[in-house]
Amino acid sequence: MDDSFHYLSMINHMTVQKKLMEQLADTGLTLGQPKVLDYLKDHDGVSQKEIAAGCLIEAGSLTSILNRMEEKGLIERKMLNGNRRTFHIFMTESGKKNQKLVEETPSPAVSEKQRENMIRVITDAVKQIGYVGAGTLEFLLDGAGNFWFMEMNVRLQVEHCVTEILTGIDIVKWQIRIAAGIELNFTQADIRIMGSAIECRINAQNCGKLEFLHIPGGPSVRFDTFLVEGMRVVPFYDSLLGKLIVYAKTREETLRKMRASLCELVIDGIKTNVEEQLCIVEDDRFSSGNYDLTFMGNR
Repeated sequence: MDDSFHYLSMINHMTVQKKLMEQLADTGLTLGQPKVLDYLKDHDGVSQKEIAAGCLIEAGSLTSILNRMEEKGLIERKMLNGNRRTFHIFMTESGKKNQKLVEETPSPAVSEKQRENMIRVITDAVKQIGYVGAGTLEFLLDGAGNFWFMEMNVRLQVEHCVTEILTGIDIVKWQIRIAAGIELNFTQADIRIMGSAIECRINAQNCGKLEFLHIPGGPSVRFDTFLVEGMRVVPFYDSLLGKLIVYAKTREETLRKMRASLCELVIDGIKTNVEEQLCIVEDDRFSSGNYDLTFMGNR
């Protein structure tokens, strides 16, 4: 893949982002760019008016945006658009410090009314810009219940698994089929929230040889991984070893199933964050659903 292709891909991504932000600007969802905060700190002498223009936010609204932005939780919405038929595939909430560790759907921080509003606004916006394919839209939810648009990734992300296990839709397959021009064979009414799904990212904390691997099993327990006994984990790539995903009819049952699955997972020869993940899902704040992006820093 040559540099010109990378450049064109970047331009196309930026074009989609700009069009989507312009569409969302006319809706009930509040626009905001958390990166503005870092931009202000790193660029002396740059006016808020200039930053607002660069982020497609009215200059008069920027001060309010910065004051009201409270990191309640990171909300991501999956959507599919095949031949102009656009659907949302619900939202996930992610807990992270420097990287995402746990994802769950549906988000316990989002009410049914908020969810319905986002469905309507986002599907209309994506239709208006003419986007075709799978994508991920990211928002911040503040303490007052306002959603702030961050960005749209014109692809799937690691946490698409929780959406797949919740809805029963193979998003990876449909991303490829849509790109091949195949029309979706389901409608928005066919996509329903039924139950709860949680994903824990299992990361390596050192290098070494995998001596023994035992993967948890049972109904609606999934472990996506490349691990094979005898292989070596080297420091040249991402530390993610696998994703443990569980599903159940209620969030309480999903939590119990995740705790049991983490206890059953054995990765011998490589130090991992399995115990840390177990501590997270056993924490009272996580169990109650009352957690936000400050969760890891305050543990």
